[in-house]
Amino acid sequence: MSEMRILHVVGRMGQGGAETWLMNVLRHIDRDRFHFDFLVHRTRPGEFDDEIRSLGSAIHIIDSYRNPPRYAAALLSLLARHPCHAIHSHVNFYSGYILGLAKLLGIPGRIAHSHTNVPTAGDSPWRTVYRHTMRAALHATATCGLGTSSAAVRALFGPDWQTWGKYAVLPIGYDFARFAHIGPETRTATRRALGLADSHVVIGHIGRFVPAKNHEFLVDLARASQARGRRDHRFVLVGDGERRSDIERAVHARGLAHSCLFTGQRRDIAELLSAFDVLVLPSLWEGFGIVVLEAQAAGLPCVISDRVSGEVIVRDDLVVRRPLGRVDAWLDALDEMRARRVSSPERAWTVMAASQFGIERHVQRIECIYTSELARTTA
Repeated sequence: MSEMRILHVVGRMGQGGAETWLMNVLRHIDRDRFHFDFLVHRTRPGEFDDEIRSLGSAIHIIDSYRNPPRYAAALLSLLARHPCHAIHSHVNFYSGYILGLAKLLGIPGRIAHSHTNVPTAGDSPWRTVYRHTMRAALHATATCGLGTSSAAVRALFGPDWQTWGKYAVLPIGYDFARFAHIGPETRTATRRALGLADSHVVIGHIGRFVPAKNHEFLVDLARASQARGRRDHRFVLVGDGERRSDIERAVHARGLAHSCLFTGQRRDIAELLSAFDVLVLPSLWEGFGIVVLEAQAAGLPCVISDRVSGEVIVRDDLVVRRPLGRVDAWLDALDEMRARRVSSPERAWTVMAASQFGIERHVQRIECIYTSELARTTA
């Protein structure tokens, strides 16, 4: 094996934040030195699958993750056919089991990556035991642990993560150059395509319809907006997921269908952000919140919950954090922030590209991690 071969383990290569980050890395890493393949746990194809294959990477499916013995046998068979230098696992606590298998199979590099800070309060006794068992397994088997924020690192590796010496925060990397072509004409064209008028105040949200994203709060915002007589407000909800039909029903039940637009899954995120006046992110928890980076690159002001890490903020003038609670306070914040929208965002992305989140600097860090990690573990 001339190049370093890394097997990334993910649930599915859909359009989530972790997957978007991973695709940015794949596009920019030196693929002559580092070869990525992907192990997924879902049979349903991911939105990035075709591009992954076009870049020379393979996608392997093992959907028996709920059956540990069968999963172990399938992983052994896969690695016998497709050996690798390292396994980089992105599946939260299940990484403890995967990296344990990797150690037994003699894989030298074993990297666990945390992309979320799911709260543990209210966990069942079984879930608590599972979490502690998998964390102990990670301590014993991972050669390196990474997290998108300090909260994400702490959530997976524990409050004493710094004492282990092998865990670190690795800020997300993003290719902000995709915002270089965004201008006033993009905003006009995208609004027109969405059926939005120039006079509309567009409050946007981008994210999967899952409990963490707290779409119910968006419905409350839309209802409070109408109660204030803000007939020009339009809420645009981008994404798909298990809770979408529930949220759509709630919107219709409250008579808000005229002010709420559901776009489904979209790939044109930069264009959509150009059409918004404010981004709102009332998440109950977030590992990081990559869409806030994207919004800042578009010069778009954001109102986000205080459950989203402050580490995502590069431009204090464009992002404000608010505790989840009074809807009226959030509406006031939306009114305040929309006035801060950058009128000429053509160069806003360059500020982000020069930050620690710029993809070139980030990929250099990833390459150094792989090189040093694999050199150390194979010495």
